[in-house]
Amino acid sequence: VNPNANIKARQILNYLMSMKYKNKNRVISCQHMAHSVQNTQYGYNNFVQKLYDSTGYWLGMISTDYGNDATSSNISSTNDILIDYWNNGGLICLDMHPDNPWTGGNCWDLTDRNLLELITDGTDVNQQWEDYLDTIAVGLQELQDSGVVVLWRPYHEMSYRHSFWWDMGAVLDDHPEQGEEVWKDFWKHLFNYFTYEKGLNNILWVYAPANTDGYGGQWNDVDRVYPGNDYVDIVGIDCYGDIPFIKGQGYEKMIATGKLFAFTECGPYTRDGSYDNTLLIKTIRKNYPLTTYCNFWHSWPDNKVAIVDNQNDTEFMTHSWIITRDEIS
Repeated sequence: VNPNANIKARQILNYLMSMKYKNKNRVISCQHMAHSVQNTQYGYNNFVQKLYDSTGYWLGMISTDYGNDATSSNISSTNDILIDYWNNGGLICLDMHPDNPWTGGNCWDLTDRNLLELITDGTDVNQQWEDYLDTIAVGLQELQDSGVVVLWRPYHEMSYRHSFWWDMGAVLDDHPEQGEEVWKDFWKHLFNYFTYEKGLNNILWVYAPANTDGYGGQWNDVDRVYPGNDYVDIVGIDCYGDIPFIKGQGYEKMIATGKLFAFTECGPYTRDGSYDNTLLIKTIRKNYPLTTYCNFWHSWPDNKVAIVDNQNDTEFMTHSWIITRDEIS
């Protein structure tokens, strides 16, 4: 969707688009490494390297987070890992869990959120927000300078209303007079800032709501604030479950955009290490065959979510539909 997207970004998008026509090698394996950029090295060692040590296969894609008090220094350290993985044939996905720009609280702080104020030039919070975005842009620019294409997933799970400061509750509950259009403008502000102000032409934009379609009330349909096809390259749903089930018409609505689809976050509800990883790809093949990649969330204490921490990791990585790093072309 970026008219100035560089050749490599266009090549990656074309490659992803070609996968749905294949009889095998249809879904890129991906592992999220850390909820904060400071822990990416730990996640790489324990979820990526260990998976290779266990199975003999590298993941097709790795993923991490630029939020949670990210500094230029630790973003650059994380970039070293991402650049090396890219140079060895892997793909890169990034998201962000930014702190509340009004209060400095964490991403779950719902205080004072006013998205119209946030994207209005000249307000104090707008300056605060763009200062933060500048730090993120420096990291993305470093990746661009190194030839890395990024699948960029901002504002994920926005279809919740009372979870993250950026979710739909900001315009539907805190400021109902603003409504859906202001949330869409919030997305477009980030797109325009990174694309035209910062010249980041290595980004593929990923829209990723939570698995909330058809619930109404507390949550929202997945396409309620979809910003439009001119601002999104890839769509997906964050969907958890031992046998994942996309609620309502979520899958159909996302496919109807004409964009590539992904399980932008996934993982089991059974988190004691007994989960069978192959259940995910078997379910995708049967029920959600247009899936482009599946991004397993990382493990945390007493919650084994990562591929390597569960059962049949080799069988998952060698499944005929799964793409590993050596199979990316």
